[in-house]
Amino acid sequence: MRLLVTRPEAEAARTAAVLRSRGHEVLLQPMLAIAYETPPASMATPRAILITSQNAVRALLRWPRAARWREVPVFAAGPATAEAARSAGFRDVEAGNGGAAALAETVAGAVPAGEGTLLYPAARERTGDLDGRLADLGYRVATIVAYRAEAARALAPAVRAALESGELDGVLLYSRRTAATFRSLVERAGLEPELARLRYYAMSEEVAAALPGDTEISVADHPDEESLLALIPAAG
Repeated sequence: MRLLVTRPEAEAARTAAVLRSRGHEVLLQPMLAIAYETPPASMATPRAILITSQNAVRALLRWPRAARWREVPVFAAGPATAEAARSAGFRDVEAGNGGAAALAETVAGAVPAGEGTLLYPAARERTGDLDGRLADLGYRVATIVAYRAEAARALAPAVRAALESGELDGVLLYSRRTAATFRSLVERAGLEPELARLRYYAMSEEVAAALPGDTEISVADHPDEESLLALIPAAG
């Protein structure tokens, strides 16, 4: 199969390597580019840190004060994010099962409400309402916009050519905004009929909802890459 990987560049190369090792051809075009916000000027040491993506880990590494927080407990949304936090030097890391609801439950089972402030270095555009869920449980959450995702403005020439020639078989989609951006760029390029021909591999039902209703979509059992890649048939 010839597959398009749409995730941000830092992770896309790793995903492409896995797919190629399984016999697939891969095109890369991140639909979103990550840009980091200016670190906060001052902040007290938090009771715990909430991490929902590897980009949040990268953002923290740009904060001079975060170098003092390596012993602060970190609660990560999933295994890959937890591993990124450990690799960054955080020593007390616990992984949830993916998603805001599961992460809130993990935090609630480990940290009593009222014990200091939880730091949430968040994306500018985000879903799941993690801070709202925890506030409802009595926690104080300091949500700081640490990074943003800027949408691609056009299809890469190789991707457009593959669509025009019918040589692209499937697309891996990791977020609702990624899916919406891909759909918008294809439509803007005048290739809307190609959307119905492709097979989509979506991280969640929320991601799938951003695609046209007449498309073939496989949705991961769990919101993690291992589950997503398990959807893709072995190369013939």
